[in-house]
Amino acid sequence: MGIFHSGQEILEMAIIIEERGFEFYSTYAEDAKDEKIKELFEYLGGEEINHKKTFQGFLDDMGKEEFSISYSNEEVDLYFKAIIDSRVFDDPNFAIQLAKDTEDEIKAIDLAIGFEKDTILFYHELVGLVKEKTKEIIMNIIEEEKKHVQNLSKIKNELQQ
Repeated sequence: MGIFHSGQEILEMAIIIEERGFEFYSTYAEDAKDEKIKELFEYLGGEEINHKKTFQGFLDDMGKEEFSISYSNEEVDLYFKAIIDSRVFDDPNFAIQLAKDTEDEIKAIDLAIGFEKDTILFYHELVGLVKEKTKEIIMNIIEEEKKHVQNLSKIKNELQQ
């Protein structure tokens, strides 16, 4: 028997991904010692809020764009869950605590890069499930997430030199 996820469930997962990203970025930015990291993490937090609003808009318009995923086995469902599990924490405060506990700037950047990569994977899965108009919007978000990885990598390289 397949495992099914409604379009509503998928969009709710995307919203949670963006909320957790905002929580991590904004919390880390509050105490960042390096001004470049502070500015970058504040910017990334703002981007997460913008993405959340986009997905919330899709969710609000759900009647216009129905979609669902059907998996034929548990392995595919486990893959899908693994993509979001690294960023979607059971405890909403986990992202905040993780940011507070991460004192090393390189480690914080590595965590952020991992989050962004996981988000890109999740959204690539989402692209195959939606209509063309929505697909273009999600592809734009994917491009923004890729730029986030580039910016984070650039700052990381600067710090390591």
